[in-house]
Amino acid sequence: MTHRERFVACMLGRGVDRPPYWLYWGPWGTTWRRWQDEGMPQRFADFADVRRHLGAEPPPHVVGVNCGPCPKLGPRVLEETDAFVVSVDSFRMSVFVFTYFMVIGC
Repeated sequence: MTHRERFVACMLGRGVDRPPYWLYWGPWGTTWRRWQDEGMPQRFADFADVRRHLGAEPPPHVVGVNCGPCPKLGPRVLEETDAFVVSVDSFRMSVFVFTYFMVIGC
């Protein structure tokens, strides 16, 4: 199976030859330097080389999805005074923000 066929079959609950194996993230910079100091082979120039060495499949591509109103609506100020601002955000939720706080007593 190709990695795409394996992923689709797994998501649809069908039989696969083996589960998908991805390594999304890479090590921190300090971890990478430590691996090099501890004898990591020089042929590993970056984490993509490590993924290939470990047999990981290329991670699936991620597509950004707008989960809000479409078209996107900008924020709008409804009322503004010296004490507060009332506005609506892109989801049309009312937002009440105090512009200053008064401290009474010590």
